[in-house]
Amino acid sequence: MPKGKNNTKKSAAESFGEKAAKEFGDSKEEHSQKNDKNSRKSEFEIGIEKVVQWGRGVTAKKDDYSGSTRVQRLVSYNVAIVWSFILLIFFNFFRQYIAYYHHEIVEGVGQWMREPLLSTEFGAVLPILNIALVLSIIGNGILIVFDRYLLQQGISIILHVFSLAVIFSFLRVFPFNFDVVSFSNAAQVLRIIVTIVFIVAAIGLVVGIVVRIVRIVITAIKLET
Repeated sequence: MPKGKNNTKKSAAESFGEKAAKEFGDSKEEHSQKNDKNSRKSEFEIGIEKVVQWGRGVTAKKDDYSGSTRVQRLVSYNVAIVWSFILLIFFNFFRQYIAYYHHEIVEGVGQWMREPLLSTEFGAVLPILNIALVLSIIGNGILIVFDRYLLQQGISIILHVFSLAVIFSFLRVFPFNFDVVSFSNAAQVLRIIVTIVFIVAAIGLVVGIVVRIVRIVITAIKLET
């Protein structure tokens, strides 16, 4: 075969190869960009799927509503009302009995002494405490009449929020007088214990609020679909 034809075929093949390489290179870059986008999208979708799965797991667990009968819920609502009413009366009229009791001999006569543990600063906490207790009575009273799942979850969130407000008020004001306790270092130890109890209770309330919000959202989505 003549050399001219070979050179022509070679140059044509090289030209075709360069064009193909160029086109292939561009498509490769585009393909890489698409992969990056798909990768980012898939990571986002995976995160959403994990959240949804967690939410479904939360709703799948039996809560105090789905895991109980109507009669059991009515009993719990009434107990909550009675307990809130008792606390409301106690903290407003008999809080002086929250005290440190100790026995002393005065003029040869033994007497029981009472030293109140709540200071006068308790008055700053009392209003929000009363509001929380009254709301508990009203909320549980509503649930006795309208025993609905979403309503129960919503009322529980409101009561949890006000309970958090009460705890924060106690921590801010700290209306306790542990200095009356005569034991060595008792005041410091009691302050630490009470603070830890309040913090743990606050964490539990926050978790409860989040769980109930997730349950409401998942239940609403299920109702729409």
